[in-house]
Formats: sequence, structure tokens, C-alpha cells
Amino acid sequence: MTEVAPQTTVPKPSSAAARFRQRNGWVVGLALLLVGMIVLRSTQVANFGGFEVRALAAGGLMLAFLAMAQGVVVLSGGINLAVGALMVLANCVSALLMEDSSFAMSIVVAILTIIGTALLSGLMGWIITVSGMPDIVVTLSRCTSRSWGWPCSSSAGPEGEPTRISRT
Repeated sequence: MTEVAPQTTVPKPSSAAARFRQRNGWVVGLALLLVGMIVLRSTQVANFGGFEVRALAAGGLMLAFLAMAQGVVVLSGGINLAVGALMVLANCVSALLMEDSSFAMSIVVAILTIIGTALLSGLMGWIITVSGMPDIVVTLSRCTSRSWGWPCSSSAGPEGEPTRISRT
């Protein structure tokens, strides 16, 4: 009896453009998005220059960090709505504590804020693991808790516009 080797299918050859699009589509898309944002912003600002490009990139950096953090949570099989809330909380606390501080004190506040945010995130992960509650329940309860978000409450002026961050 003779054995017949299984037939393998050979992939169809693709063009160089198709391979480039498949391998680098996201990079090209992000570059086009950045160019579009720069063009749009340059029409809004009279003296557009390097500072505006830097501010645009720094503004998008927080969104990129949030997307990466949420991506890690989703890849691990959960959903954590508090990633953004924790980042906003850290931003509010650090801005409040860095006001009228020296550079060295600002660095200390930044490091302590990072540690505090990591501890809050770890506490939520610990509560999820130990209690067995669904992670969405824990994150929703964290997002709605007023006791954890005290630095971000604001007082409104007579016209309803926010005047200043307060600790109440």
C-alpha cells in the first residue's frame, strides 16, 4: 500500500502594496490622523509652531496610555471602567498638590501620585480576586464612590462656571 502525502495549499502571491497595507496599516492610519490633527489645529491657531505640535502630542499621550491600560485589562478577560477615572483622579490630585510647588517637590508629588494610583488599582484588583465579584461591579462602585473622588469636586461661580478645584 502506498501512502499519499497530504496536499498543502500554497498561499496566493500578494502584491507588495497589499503586504505593506497588511503589515503597516495602523501605522499609516495613525500618521494620517496626526497629519489631519496638525492641519486642523494650524487653521485654528494664528501662530502655529513647535509648541502647538508638542501640546497636541502630549494631549494624545494620555489617551494612548488609557488605551494601553484598558487593552491589558480586556486581554486578561475583564473590563475595568475605572482606568480612566483613576487617571483623572491622579491628574486632579497631582495638580492640586503641585500648585505653587518647587520642581523637586513636583517630582516627589508625581512619584507619590503614581504609587497611590497603583495602590488603588491594586486594591480594586484584590477586591475582585478575593470577593469573587464581577470586575464590572467593583469598577462601577469605585467610579460612583464620592469618598474616593474628593479632589475633583469643584465649586461653581455665580454664572455656573467652575471657579477652582476645592477639597469639599
